[in-house]
Amino acid sequence: MRKTLYDVLSVTSDADDNAIERAYRQQVARLAKEAGALSREDAEIRSKALKEAYAVLGDRTQRARYDNSLQPEPRATVTRGGGGMLKWVLLVLAALIFAGSLTTYQRMQAKRDAELQRQAEIDRERLLARHAEEEAAREAEAAKRQARDESWAQEREEQKRQAELERVRRELDRDAERRIIQRESDERMARHQAAMEEAARDAERRRARERLGLSP
Repeated sequence: MRKTLYDVLSVTSDADDNAIERAYRQQVARLAKEAGALSREDAEIRSKALKEAYAVLGDRTQRARYDNSLQPEPRATVTRGGGGMLKWVLLVLAALIFAGSLTTYQRMQAKRDAELQRQAEIDRERLLARHAEEEAAREAEAAKRQARDESWAQEREEQKRQAELERVRRELDRDAERRIIQRESDERMARHQAAMEEAARDAERRRARERLGLSP
């Protein structure tokens, strides 16, 4: 029994358009999984058969023509010569149908290839844009972290500077206080020394007056 395009897609002849498309995708996916176990030539033959079957059955006009070609030929009631002519006509019609199917398939395939190419370019541009956005976000985050670290470093340096200034100020205050205390102590000592010297002079004057017999 001759294998039909329905057999190629593993569907029945009453399958609807959705079933045809679903079957085609399933067969393509199956072929992709089995590609490693097939020779390149066998894989190309199966792929071409699937595409030709879908090109015809996926188009309602082409499918109707193909279904009509599957109908059994009526018994010829004409003469032997007329039967030969009818067979020739049918062969020509079949050739025309095949040529039309091939042309339709080629147009559909070219259209699908162009759509896939456009979609691939769109996906690539979206991927590049997303990568650029992610890179910009990472750079912005890195810049924020760097600015934050620099700000903290400046704050720490300012705190160290203020602490050093406060230490120097306290040291200067202590030195000034020590100098004041020392000066006051020196002044007290000088006054005490002057008082003692004055007292000694007074005592010496009294003794001198006493020696001279003068009243104190």
